[in-house]
Amino acid sequence: MSNIENVLQEKSYPVTFTALDTLIRATGLEYILQGDQPVTLFAPYDKAFEDLPLNVFDLLRENSKLTELLKFHIVPLRLSVGEMREAWESSMQASGENRVEEMQLQTLSDHLLRVDFGVEDELRVEGVDVIELDVQADNGVIHVIDKVLWPPDLSVDDFLARAPGESTP
Repeated sequence: MSNIENVLQEKSYPVTFTALDTLIRATGLEYILQGDQPVTLFAPYDKAFEDLPLNVFDLLRENSKLTELLKFHIVPLRLSVGEMREAWESSMQASGENRVEEMQLQTLSDHLLRVDFGVEDELRVEGVDVIELDVQADNGVIHVIDKVLWPPDLSVDDFLARAPGESTP
């Protein structure tokens, strides 16, 4: 098996991670995905980035915002779908009448990520379906998603805004 960074590079058709890998390397976050600390990555595949009203170059212009965006996809724990389901069910039982509909995971961006299980028992994160579960790596697990997740204090508009005096192409 390989580390998470290598798994992203090795994945091939139909789900590839060229854009995500490029952005991770541009921000210097690859050390997290290559390291020994266990992590869970909610990984948007290339189509998720293609569906945005901006391109990879627009994201690269705002390195600090891009870093925050990418860290919102990383949980500093190794969590399989089974472990998340167990934790979710435990929190539902413990809550009694105050039924918990979702659980929250702390991300590297210091924001909480909402996770729940849908009617058909599918895993959802921030309302986005996870399309491939439990891609294992030596240092963690990858859950493939088909949309980019946005932390509460960041949006597409933050990357589309031009600096004063900057011309549009």
